[in-house]
Amino acid sequence: MCSPPVTTMLRERCLNGILAAACWIGVVLTLSCGPGDVQSEQPSGDNGKGIRMAISSPADLLTALSSVGSAAMTLVINTMLMINTDATIPSNVTLMFEGQGGFIIEKGHSVTINGPIQAPITRQIFAGDGQTYVSKSIVHHVPWWGMIAGDDKDHIPEFSKVIASINAAGGGTINFPAGIYRIFNHENSPAAIPGFFTNVNDVKILGYGATLEIDPDNLYLSEQGNAAFFYFINSRDIVIDGFYGTGPPLKLSPGGPFVGIAFSIFEKGCQNVKIPSLTLNKGFNSALIVKRLSSDPIVDISSGFDLGQLDLTSTIYGINAQYSGENMVVQSLRTKGVYRSFFVYGTKHVKATIQSSDSTSPYDVPLAASEGIGLEDIDIEYTNIDSSFSQATQGVLLTHAGHTKPTVIKDIRIKLNVKYAADRQMAYAFTYQKELDGTSPGIAIGSPLDTEDRGHTLSNLFVTGLINGTPILGVPVAIGEPGTLWGPGEYIYDIYLKDLYVVNNAQDHPIMTSLILPALKGRIIQQ
Repeated sequence: MCSPPVTTMLRERCLNGILAAACWIGVVLTLSCGPGDVQSEQPSGDNGKGIRMAISSPADLLTALSSVGSAAMTLVINTMLMINTDATIPSNVTLMFEGQGGFIIEKGHSVTINGPIQAPITRQIFAGDGQTYVSKSIVHHVPWWGMIAGDDKDHIPEFSKVIASINAAGGGTINFPAGIYRIFNHENSPAAIPGFFTNVNDVKILGYGATLEIDPDNLYLSEQGNAAFFYFINSRDIVIDGFYGTGPPLKLSPGGPFVGIAFSIFEKGCQNVKIPSLTLNKGFNSALIVKRLSSDPIVDISSGFDLGQLDLTSTIYGINAQYSGENMVVQSLRTKGVYRSFFVYGTKHVKATIQSSDSTSPYDVPLAASEGIGLEDIDIEYTNIDSSFSQATQGVLLTHAGHTKPTVIKDIRIKLNVKYAADRQMAYAFTYQKELDGTSPGIAIGSPLDTEDRGHTLSNLFVTGLINGTPILGVPVAIGEPGTLWGPGEYIYDIYLKDLYVVNNAQDHPIMTSLILPALKGRIIQQ
């Protein structure tokens, strides 16, 4: 045990602005050094592993940080401290925020925290216009930055700071405690998009019991704008789980289908993304968009998506993959009143189970080869409980988008379970066709069919399942399309229509394959 003179020595060091660790065990040591004193205490039973100091002013904090060395230390903060300089908390220092303790960081300055944080997870501890950076090992509880559930405040600015901290740390865990978080009411526009997660790894965003609520009065986003909340660029090993999202009803005009907020977007080579559960009800454009331009380099392809139970109501899209999204598994995508449930083009190795009802688009599940980039190894299990409210004339559409570049579609497996309403006017459960005249970059409703020889090919198409009901117009399965000119450079090999049952259908030819005969070079196996 230290002798009494050590107390005098510690006091002298305090007066000189240097803090020393007490070596006494089982006692509390109080240093009285004048108005800016720092109180140090080491509780009984901590075996000399560290000291505890009460910080009551910014000067106390800076003094402690300048002299801590390698000793374990806990700094107790029970008042709001104004920080007007940059500061770094080393990994051996624990910050304990008690009462109303916290930091107010002035604009242009930052605090970097490398050590543990002890604080209530539902109140704010970091305020001001400056930035707080927290280490990757510490859970980022969003209320710490001011995202307080239930306060109806726009939380985009605060979440921007959380993203900045995650980017600086190279990854980490973000937690939204249970409650409702208002987003996107700032200036009634997407101008305050929170930012991008960039070049990060091992990111978990957890929202068990949390609701993201888009401001019901945000007419810009619901009628003509688009934005994103969780936006990742060149990142990997990402988990987003547990959220419920809601917002105002979306309008398809005048902005077309691209309105609302994407819950998540991934681009520039993101890898290994998991979304075990997600529920969206209005307000959001889509659950997930995977973006890439056809002209972008191959390294920009994002891959490895494991999507669990996604329940979506009245969104624009369910899932949209654009020349990207390879190696995607969708265990259960359930949509109701969604414009397009599953829209992918120019990708491969995709397996999705989709249950749809009351689609608001003529094409519920378009699968397109486009811009010279084909489709390969696509496995779709599609259930559609159709009603008179549905506007989908085609359930699953497999197509070569027009354009001048030839595309290859191969190894496509479609399993159907479709039931039509009694008063259904026109419907195709599945259609394969050439699509456009090259005037549009995607699927365009009402465009004339492609009449040029593009050099497209199809091989190994499997269609199985059950189609129940009698559309007044159309046929349940159409391979080809009236008016399409298949050129001598276009080939179709091996279509398997086995274990495909059409019941309660009055059409003379419920499965139409004659439309592709000019291009057929292989077999149609129908049983």
